[in-house]
Amino acid sequence: MEYGHAKEGAYLKHFADCDSSAALWAILAQETLDPAIPIDAAAALRAATALPMYLRRFVAPKLSRRLLEYGDEIRSETALRSVDRTPEPATAQSELARAELQMSKGETAAAQQTLSEIVTSNEQQSAEALIKFVDSHLEADTQIDESVATLVEAYAVEMRGDPLGAELKRTHVLALAKSGQFDAAFTALTRMRSRSGPDRENELRTLLLDIVTRTAADVVFLERAFEHARKVTDLTEPRVAFDMAMRAIDLGFPKLADAILKDASDIPLSSKARELKARIALDLGRPAEAEAELFGVESDTADRLRARAKTMENNHADAIGLYERLGEPEQSVRAAWLAEDWSRLGTAEAAQFAPVADLIETPMDSSDNRDGMLGRLTDAVSESQQAREVIQSLLDGSVGTATVDEP
Repeated sequence: MEYGHAKEGAYLKHFADCDSSAALWAILAQETLDPAIPIDAAAALRAATALPMYLRRFVAPKLSRRLLEYGDEIRSETALRSVDRTPEPATAQSELARAELQMSKGETAAAQQTLSEIVTSNEQQSAEALIKFVDSHLEADTQIDESVATLVEAYAVEMRGDPLGAELKRTHVLALAKSGQFDAAFTALTRMRSRSGPDRENELRTLLLDIVTRTAADVVFLERAFEHARKVTDLTEPRVAFDMAMRAIDLGFPKLADAILKDASDIPLSSKARELKARIALDLGRPAEAEAELFGVESDTADRLRARAKTMENNHADAIGLYERLGEPEQSVRAAWLAEDWSRLGTAEAAQFAPVADLIETPMDSSDNRDGMLGRLTDAVSESQQAREVIQSLLDGSVGTATVDEP
């Protein structure tokens, strides 16, 4: 009980399913309760309830946390209720267990309020509560105040020789990021590098880049993305590299997105990933590569990217069919215009181009049965004037109604 678990806990776990008070001590002896081992939670609860109140107030919260780790939310709550029925105020240990139970039930706001009260109580559990308070904001993806990061740093310095010291340093890095202090967060990560080891550093860098990608301003994101583009192979979560590449391409930096994806070899080759690679290839002017990436991918996004590739290859005829299948008549009409498919430009969807189509498809009268040169000149002037009017109407904005793909 002094150290939180028994050094010989592996032996004691064999008594966790005993129908006696041995189940209580066997469960508490474990550093972490293995979900694969059988336990008798009911026997452990009976043993805890039979203890004198001064012991129960100490043991029941520990039992509650062990049972919650095991996945038994109902009995975890029952263990806490065994000390709630007393007139004395709840201990910080009980409130910490309650906060964990609230988080497990999805009651994030209530859990954060409980943890905040433990932190301000300045009890022995305040540092642990502060760690869980920051983690709860990370899980809920919400911002925290800058003062929280300052408080975590103070605890980290004060408890640098304690087992919680390393965890507080990690929490300090995350608190800085969740409060928008990204430069300070990466600086703190660099200071941890010599002590934390590469695995710990890569895990933290992954979390930081995830937060930056989702929440930072464009300039801040680009600064960090360019800095870490060649280090994405070390990220512990491939999704973060994918999200970085997606935001880079959205901001108009295809070369950066391409560099990130090339180094992030662990990204699953899903349809979304192949669509992203095709989009990057198109923005880099490589339509054939884009079509190869999209081979076998069936989706509206894939067809839209294929149509862009066809347009870049001047294969406007194929682009027409793709846009028609997507139900995008304006793009289909534009492709028909570029393909000089005048028969399609006489349809109702292409009303603004109909005069041009009619003008081009009208055969010229080449017969000699005319009223001399003056008559032929008069007809030519009339046709020229008609053509100018049609072109002028297009330039005045009729064509502008069609959406144009970015080059």
